[in-house]
Amino acid sequence: MEVDLRAFLGPQEADIEGGAAIGQFVFWIGSHGRKASGAQAPARQRLFATRFDTRGNSLEITPIGQPYTHLLDDLLADDRYAALGLAAAAERAPKDAGGLNIEGLGATPDGHLLVGFRNPLPQGKAIVAPLLNPMKLLEGDVARFDEPRQLDLGGLGIRSIGWIGGRYMIIAGPAGEGGSARLFEWAGGAEAPRQIREAHLRGLNPEGVVFRDDQTTEYLVLSDDGTRVIDGEECKTLKDPTQKRFRGLVLKF
Repeated sequence: MEVDLRAFLGPQEADIEGGAAIGQFVFWIGSHGRKASGAQAPARQRLFATRFDTRGNSLEITPIGQPYTHLLDDLLADDRYAALGLAAAAERAPKDAGGLNIEGLGATPDGHLLVGFRNPLPQGKAIVAPLLNPMKLLEGDVARFDEPRQLDLGGLGIRSIGWIGGRYMIIAGPAGEGGSARLFEWAGGAEAPRQIREAHLRGLNPEGVVFRDDQTTEYLVLSDDGTRVIDGEECKTLKDPTQKRFRGLVLKF
């Protein structure tokens, strides 16, 4: 199904990078970074929610409240996060060294959100910002954060993060172009993430991981194939929309 959010978000690209469910609400987050050219992109600074309702065999998706547009301002106003160099990062293109790029959003068991950064990587570690009051943001409150977490993912940033089976699953990838992605599990808190070496993601550009609540040993990894060349042209620029595609990989272990 398709849901037209242009009236809710505006006509410019929101660059939605992550989503996470809290009850019947699903929160979505933009990259909060600049364009690849380095130009400012205010439309990407969005955190918003939709509500999912089932009526018989039909599914209704409704935007809730108003998009929250001050998440980056709130982070920069918090000395704990300002110390990580986010102000300087926000002035750079998202995939430049030290640029700013949010790609992960995960819900915690207690109804908070984890905002995962692909870039920057201070001291080579990925930033996770625990957002304590996501529901209140829909009512216009200012964002409140817990202490930042810095995860050692082997010099990689966060592409996706989600809670399943009593742990977080993290897809980690390079902050810029190229390189290989890896899958990690993390119990949360001060515990170090552990790489799942059985997962081989070569040849993919993983953007997200999907799993069922009742299945903790099977994961669907989705690849962002926008720059993959098909018949001599990048996938995202193909004129025939039916030819645009992405790949998925089912992992079992």
